[in-house]
Amino acid sequence: MFLRTIESGLVAGPEFAWLLYLEQPPMGSTATPIGAESRRVITEWAAATGKDLKARGKPVETSRPRLVAVQ
Repeated sequence: MFLRTIESGLVAGPEFAWLLYLEQPPMGSTATPIGAESRRVITEWAAATGKDLKARGKPVETSRPRLVAVQ
């Protein structure tokens, strides 16, 4: 069900990621919530790869490089 949700295009960007964690169907919807399954897939993937998905990466420098005058 998790992969079908991803492949359906329902979660087309990070702004829709919350759909993967629902425990109850949205009001007026008959969809099956996949929150528990999503967390299980993430946990098993992390265990299989040895990666901690909750660990934050190193900050990325976003400032622009300063221009230097050429003489």
